[in-house]
Amino acid sequence: MSSAIRKSCSFLFTLFILCAALPRLVGAEAKKEQPKKNTRHHVLWMMDADGGNLKALFTSPKYTSLGSPAFSPDGSKIAMDGWESQNGKNGRDAHILVIDADGTNMRDLGNGAMPSWSADGKRFAFSCYSPYGVWMMNADGTAREEIQKGGWGAQWSPNGQMIVFSTYLTGPNLMIYDPQEETYRYIFPEGEVLFSRFYWNSCWSPDSKSICIKAMTKQNKMQLITVDVDRGLKGIKVQYSDGKKHPAEDNSWHPGGKFILTTIFSPQDDTKQFYWIDPTQKQKPHPWKPGQKIEWPRDVCWSPDGKRLVFTTPED
Repeated sequence: MSSAIRKSCSFLFTLFILCAALPRLVGAEAKKEQPKKNTRHHVLWMMDADGGNLKALFTSPKYTSLGSPAFSPDGSKIAMDGWESQNGKNGRDAHILVIDADGTNMRDLGNGAMPSWSADGKRFAFSCYSPYGVWMMNADGTAREEIQKGGWGAQWSPNGQMIVFSTYLTGPNLMIYDPQEETYRYIFPEGEVLFSRFYWNSCWSPDSKSICIKAMTKQNKMQLITVDVDRGLKGIKVQYSDGKKHPAEDNSWHPGGKFILTTIFSPQDDTKQFYWIDPTQKQKPHPWKPGQKIEWPRDVCWSPDGKRLVFTTPED
């Protein structure tokens, strides 16, 4: 066999091997570039205040991750956020969803997260990744209006007169917006803030005088604090501080004002569990035993009458 023919056969053989391997190589690369998918569906649950009548209220085949539930002031509807985690999306892709309180009639109001109802139930304050900031809109999803660029975690006070959110315009701080007067004020004096970060989903006391929020100190210690919004630094109370068992970001102040419900990791149950905190006392959180073990309860909200609560869990 001549040298030219041998070279030609060698080239054709190499080309054949490359062509045979190309689909697998391309497939492997495509597989590597696929976003990680989460196939665990979140479930919105409802139960009575005494732990009875626990039932799965809502789950969505499209928005498999659910969070930040919020009852409307009249208790007839529940707003929340949701995103398509099964398609590799995350909280940045969240949409605001509204359902009737019986778990039916879901409406998708478009992009946004952590909806908070106005006192009359006609509007929402909410957060948005794109454009990033805190916003208001009508309860049907129309008339979007930016409150503060770069703000986060907007929560409307029960009396309807204030919207609180975190901001980092001049360093970490909490800001109050008056939607009637369209004015802004910091809760803490600039340059005197004791915390390096404030988390989302704060909750108001029923009298609209204080908020409860998770914060990180400048020493990187997680704390659950309450703050009298008119007293600033003098109005801070540390309700829970433990470097090993972080409190949840989403807590709910009971409408009666007597306690705050949160979730904390329970070593004996090997899962997060509900705990209640008396904001007037210096005591450790107390386990809240609803009569049954609930696996990894998350974002929680009381109904306006305090007789029911809703919360989310990941589905096994």
